[in-house]
Amino acid sequence: MEIPTPMCRACGVDRELVEIEHANATFDVPHFRCPICNDTLRLAVRHDGTPEQGENIG
Repeated sequence: MEIPTPMCRACGVDRELVEIEHANATFDVPHFRCPICNDTLRLAVRHDGTPEQGENIG
């Protein structure tokens, strides 16, 4: 699964992929962390590669 890396809005740098949670048969939830402020972003992604929703965990 190839997922584009989102940027941190606060720091302006690319986030790092730190984990992929396999939520169910349809969705994976990659966890992206900012290397500067350590803010974590979880993004639900369908297995076909279509993003569905984002959730910011601070």
